[in-house]
Amino acid sequence: MELEKVTNGVLAMSPGPDREGLILALGNGAYESGLVLTRDNGEVYRLYTNPIQGYVTSLSPSPDGNEVVLAVRPPGDLETSELRVFDLRKGGGREITRLDGNQEILGTPQWTKQGIYFVAGKEQPPPVDGDGSEPLYDLYHVSAEGGAPESAPGMGEDFVAVSTRVSPDGERLAVIGRLNPKSPANLYVLDLLAKSLKSVTTNEDMEIKTGPDDLAWSPGGKSVVIVARGTPSTEPEVRAEPADRLLRDFYNLYEVPVRGSTR
Repeated sequence: MELEKVTNGVLAMSPGPDREGLILALGNGAYESGLVLTRDNGEVYRLYTNPIQGYVTSLSPSPDGNEVVLAVRPPGDLETSELRVFDLRKGGGREITRLDGNQEILGTPQWTKQGIYFVAGKEQPPPVDGDGSEPLYDLYHVSAEGGAPESAPGMGEDFVAVSTRVSPDGERLAVIGRLNPKSPANLYVLDLLAKSLKSVTTNEDMEIKTGPDDLAWSPGGKSVVIVARGTPSTEPEVRAEPADRLLRDFYNLYEVPVRGSTR
């Protein structure tokens, strides 16, 4: 199959209004971004002329599809991230919150029925023993109308969030994270209205990938797909087992049932 280039300079993309086509964020000069809408065949049918100051790093649509939330790195500022809302009907945007103190937004903000949730944090200094340290991130919430971000209620004081996805009904968040910095990564579901967090997996011997795009909901909201593998050995091994028995040593897709499906 021959590949066909649609456009240049794509910074981020998301499903378009009514899940048709795509919303693309494009680099526009040295310190600007722009948005375009495409049809399913890749044809660009709307180009927004109102520029966005800074680089869009990710975006996702509102529940009604009329707006998108944008994670933006402002021009010339390497120590600030901000969230902006862009109205796809009117063609204009506004800032709703800003993070300071060398914090970065990880992955894609999720627009839910209870507001906008996003993972953010900053690199931790390496420990004295020199073993290195992975970044520590938190899950934040902000109203779609704007304001100062706050820690997402119901997560617990020591919870370390890594990635998240809103359910199709807009009422729950699937969250990959750790109950504390030293505990293993697992899958959790946050009920946004009840503000309650439930553990979905309790795998001590599984390594769950924690990339921003390594989880997704099923269309009906009854399960979550994750990418995981068995915890690999630190020593070289030679095995005579059939290949199908070795699959647990490699990353695979796993569908995990979730209680409390779409109401």
